Amino acid sequence: MKRRLGNFAAVGSLRAKISNILMSDRSIVLQKILYDASHGGDIIKSEDFNGIAKEIETIRCATNDPLVLTFVANIEDLINTALTENNPIVFV
Repeated sequence: MKRRLGNFAAVGSLRAKISNILMSDRSIVLQKILYDASHGGDIIKSEDFNGIAKEIETIRCATNDPLVLTFVANIEDLINTALTENNPIVFV
């Protein structure tokens, strides 16, 4: 399964919006997904999925921004597929 998270500007916008919601330097979403718009080859292992899912739920409950909600849906799809296929999430 492939999901596009956005171009450089969109990822920067997502990072700004989500950092205002999560307000944590230890956020998995901010550190492993939205830290850079070009991180091909990075892997998110299954041990991070629960933490990401909790953060995603916090984000969903805190906004109605269409860009952010699309990101949330895409990450949920990636996690669900990775769990079903017993694979990590890989950025290409």
